[in-house]
Amino acid sequence: MPDRLTKEESTPSACECLVTQRGPNWLFVSVSGPDRVEPSRLAEQIWSVAQEHFTYRLVVELSENACRPHHALYYREGLRLLQVRLEATGGALRLCGLRPEQTHEVCDAPHCDRLRNHATPRDAVTGHVCGDQG
Repeated sequence: MPDRLTKEESTPSACECLVTQRGPNWLFVSVSGPDRVEPSRLAEQIWSVAQEHFTYRLVVELSENACRPHHALYYREGLRLLQVRLEATGGALRLCGLRPEQTHEVCDAPHCDRLRNHATPRDAVTGHVCGDQG
């Protein structure tokens, strides 16, 4: 008989959001944590950081362990929710640091056409898109 997962083990966890830098008009946030995170919870956690700093233009760097390909859907949906919320307030969301396979998993969906990966935080601010992204 297979072991049963407890509710805590089967429920997506929270991620860790750390402000790494604050520019004149941008907030740089590093996100790390579990493979699975509830999309609305991810969006809410990052939104809270933006509100705390009164800055709604974000560069989000996803750590390698935060966005493994088999759980990228959770991050894609959460980032899409966050992007909609930020844009409604005149803000913006830019991603950086994703590996090519992560970029395809997170950014290459019809409803995520405005999510783009950038090689560095500086590229994210200037809008320079990685060559590996369509």
